[in-house]
Amino acid sequence: MTQPLHIILLIHYSLYSNYGKSMLKFSALIAEGMEKRGHTVEYWKPPVIVGALGKPVPFLFKWLGYIDQYLIFPLLILWCKRNLPPNSLMVLSDQALGIWVPFIKNRPHVIHCHDFLALRGSLGEILHHKPSFTGRLYQQLIRWGFSQGKCFVSVSNATQTDLHRFLPAPAELSKVVYNPLNSPFTPFPSHNSWSELKGLWTGGEGKKFILHIGSNWYKNRLGVLQIFEQLAFKEPEIYLVMVSKPTRELLAWLNNHPQLSAKVIFLQNVSFNQLQSLYSLAEALVFPSLFEGFGWPVLEALSCGCPVLTTNAQPMTEVGGDVANYISTYPDSEDEQLNWAKQAADVLQEVLTIPSDLKEAKKKERINHAGRFSLEHSLLEYERCYQDAIRIAVG
Repeated sequence: MTQPLHIILLIHYSLYSNYGKSMLKFSALIAEGMEKRGHTVEYWKPPVIVGALGKPVPFLFKWLGYIDQYLIFPLLILWCKRNLPPNSLMVLSDQALGIWVPFIKNRPHVIHCHDFLALRGSLGEILHHKPSFTGRLYQQLIRWGFSQGKCFVSVSNATQTDLHRFLPAPAELSKVVYNPLNSPFTPFPSHNSWSELKGLWTGGEGKKFILHIGSNWYKNRLGVLQIFEQLAFKEPEIYLVMVSKPTRELLAWLNNHPQLSAKVIFLQNVSFNQLQSLYSLAEALVFPSLFEGFGWPVLEALSCGCPVLTTNAQPMTEVGGDVANYISTYPDSEDEQLNWAKQAADVLQEVLTIPSDLKEAKKKERINHAGRFSLEHSLLEYERCYQDAIRIAVG
């Protein structure tokens, strides 16, 4: 029987939307899961006081928000933690909140780590991402903060490897717990899927397409277009559906490839049922990411039985296991990118032309593999880590 805990869940500032729905879902997943397991959960987040004054002016909005987060909120943490019950555990939902760690480091705590792409960019490790001077300074402050932590949970081995590089000394607790599916993705029948998509993709019904999900710079959408260009020579009837907003770079590429522009469909404001329908109908998810912390779309696609073509690197290989199809990492050299795209298109065509008698068996394998990433398993592992953190603090 585990000891009931009083969990203080520290979450992001509510005025900032750049952390998106995924972090809100993750925090809610922890809170709801721990409450069902008999623990109490309390949310702590920065109050919206000074930041609200800057909403009409984007520049002021960001900097005034920092006052709420890093001047006012730390004082509230110091005040409120004085009277916490002895079974209390401070849980940071994201290592990006690391600046608060010095104010909780003497209490039992766990820091959830998702990815270190911003920090790596600030250190010059990622050519594709070069933050400003203030961005680099901000990431160093985050690193200074989380480096004072003792107990960590990473979403993948790739994230844990980065964490260990950035810590000044070995952590007292460092575990990998894979993300669970945070929504019930399952295959949709074809007729139901097209019904869901009628208002989203006009004229799309019955068309064959490959799929890409994501808009962040590291999703490598230009690489997706390059693969599609090579695939179109072999499969002229196929479309590319990209769930994201087109950037100037992508539109410029399409302007230079007018023969493909009508075959590339950008979809936005996609509902859960529509996303599930896209996964269920797609010939394959094409996901040649440069970097990831975990790689949600890989798991979501596999849960719907959709074939996956992704980068042969962690964490994509951790999530895809032996049921995904892999290609080499996107090269920096433009001369090498053409050969890379041709090779990727060859692998993708093999996926698309698999004999029909094997398709259903492969689909079941993908769904069964995705089932390993269950919510109950992740919650059990989180709970064990939380209990271990309490024991470490007690000594």
